[in-house]
Amino acid sequence: MKKDKNNFLIFLKYYISIAIIIFIIVIGFYFINFRQYGLSPDQNVWGTFGDFVGGTLNPIFAMMSFIALLSTIKLQSEELALTREELEKSSKALMEQSDSFKIQNNSIKQQNFENTFFKMLDLHNEIVNNLILTESKRGVPRINNFEVQTKDYISKKVIARLLRKLEGYGTEIDIIKSYDNFHEEHQEIIGHYFGNIYQILKFIDESSIEDKKRYSSLYRAQFSLSEIQLLAYHCTSKVAVEKFKPLVEKYAFLEHLNNIETIRDFYDDSAFGEKVK
Repeated sequence: MKKDKNNFLIFLKYYISIAIIIFIIVIGFYFINFRQYGLSPDQNVWGTFGDFVGGTLNPIFAMMSFIALLSTIKLQSEELALTREELEKSSKALMEQSDSFKIQNNSIKQQNFENTFFKMLDLHNEIVNNLILTESKRGVPRINNFEVQTKDYISKKVIARLLRKLEGYGTEIDIIKSYDNFHEEHQEIIGHYFGNIYQILKFIDESSIEDKKRYSSLYRAQFSLSEIQLLAYHCTSKVAVEKFKPLVEKYAFLEHLNNIETIRDFYDDSAFGEKVK
């Protein structure tokens, strides 16, 4: 672009020089032919002189002005083309930079999500490992009393034991009807356990990451069948049916639960990994 401007300035200098030379030549021809008359005081003579100069120089200068105008337009067009090209390059660079920032931002979001998710997963496992249930049972009778013995259940065995106790209520319908009282009775053991499960599913659901099902499936893989089954009963209760149950359905958390037919009536088919009818 700088080179084109320099060329135009050189052209303009030549243009002005040629215009001056033409002007001098025309005036020179006039005075050469009419020098014997000298300078006339007659206004009409000067009018004739003006007509001669104007009639001779005006077409030449008009043509030269037209050529100069075309050159200016050409230069401006080239400058505009170069400017447009530079803008397109800048726009493309900004778009690439924007895409790069977007990818980087998504990567940071993904990394932050996974850091929090796996910390929550560690917390879940810690809660499960710290579960403990102590049951008392009478031993061999003595003279005036009974020897009281205790048995401790820990970690996932606590859930399995609670499930067996719950199944002692009778049919699946009886279990569902009785679960609220069962939950209240064992609140100190399973309250925090189920509350944390809900928070992790909620965290996955409210995140902006893609493929949320991948992480919910990874989380579900941490559960034993007994845990899934007790969770299915829990989400029919008044403490979980409104907010917890929809997340269990959305992320197909009961996908591998095939041994409870009655409870299917309380869930959408999506909870079992099937398309909603």
